[in-house]
Amino acid sequence: MKKDKFEFEMDWINWVGKDVKKHSNKPFLGGEKVARVLGIETNQHSSKFGFKLDNGSTVDCFQCELVVIP
Repeated sequence: MKKDKFEFEMDWINWVGKDVKKHSNKPFLGGEKVARVLGIETNQHSSKFGFKLDNGSTVDCFQCELVVIP
């Protein structure tokens, strides 16, 4: 499997239990812009590592960033 340009040395397992949003600012499947990561699994659509979100959807890890609360 080809590595994505954003996949280098990311330790996404530490993101479980934290809130994420998409780099693109587009909403997730349920329409919300922020979601909580429940786990990591293979995204069935892209075959890449994906976050299992609290809304029941899966999104590729490289598409997300942590939500920083000031």
